[in-house]
Amino acid sequence: MTAPRLLVVGDLVSDIRVAPDGPVAVGEEVAGRISISGGGSAANQAAWLARLGAAVTFVGRVGDDLIGSALVEELERAGVTVGAARDGRYPTGTVACLIGEEGERSLVTSRGANAYLRASDLDESCWAEAEVLVLTGYCFTAPTSAPAGRTLMAEAHRRGVPVALDPASARLFAAYPGAPLLREQTSGARWLFPSSSEARALAPADSDHQAARDLLRSYHGVAVTRGAAGCVVASRDAPDPVTVAAVHPERIVDATGAGDAFAAGFLYAWLKGYLPEAAALKGAEVAAGALATEGARPPPPPPDAGSRLPNLGL
Repeated sequence: MTAPRLLVVGDLVSDIRVAPDGPVAVGEEVAGRISISGGGSAANQAAWLARLGAAVTFVGRVGDDLIGSALVEELERAGVTVGAARDGRYPTGTVACLIGEEGERSLVTSRGANAYLRASDLDESCWAEAEVLVLTGYCFTAPTSAPAGRTLMAEAHRRGVPVALDPASARLFAAYPGAPLLREQTSGARWLFPSSSEARALAPADSDHQAARDLLRSYHGVAVTRGAAGCVVASRDAPDPVTVAAVHPERIVDATGAGDAFAAGFLYAWLKGYLPEAAALKGAEVAAGALATEGARPPPPPPDAGSRLPNLGL
């Protein structure tokens, strides 16, 4: 069977991870670990998809700077075909990640050139043989990039290409364009991958199951991620929401990118013919690998391991 082919569009940023060895106090210094690597929700999904064996094309926007060049090269080394537009006005985006004792993270984002994504950044050839268009909500959360998000949604619908969407941040889309308008603009997506907070922002409800059911009025399928509580999956073909348990690693190192890994694992399995509940379990397995890894991207494969993650059965 040929490898699934996906077109991923969205943010490519530099992740600066700060993991203090103890509590941080105002005006005081604490030892810890600081590292820099590639990030961005869309780019992370592209890297995990490539690691699973998919043929992935990524399109985004970076600054005309050394950091942008390094990020493109890093993503290419991960097996992704990268089409990154160079922006001479704005720098490459950066995210600062403060990692807590339990691996949870707090983020401060400077989107830089990502906020100026254009639909014209995609060459016609990018659509060739694409089985799914993967977008993130970040495309819709700035007035300067939202037109590109809307245009790409419309173009995918015109071409009959299913869209998978990660809403990305409830706080950001609440500020712009607002939850109701984001839901309207992204209606018709084949799969939505919201966190619990994002799902309830888009569909106010008392439970994730209720939110998932409501979201089916706008989307064909929904997988609500809930961290250690697993996920809730529903589709128009099977509208009764089902809970899928999380897969827990022996030790959580870093939660950064776990949601992106889940979406990648789910989509890869779904394109391989898995039913949604089984695809969600595969997503949970890939997410567990992300939780056990420092940073948002897959670890380099061991020698002679090929492109597949171990023990996933994909």
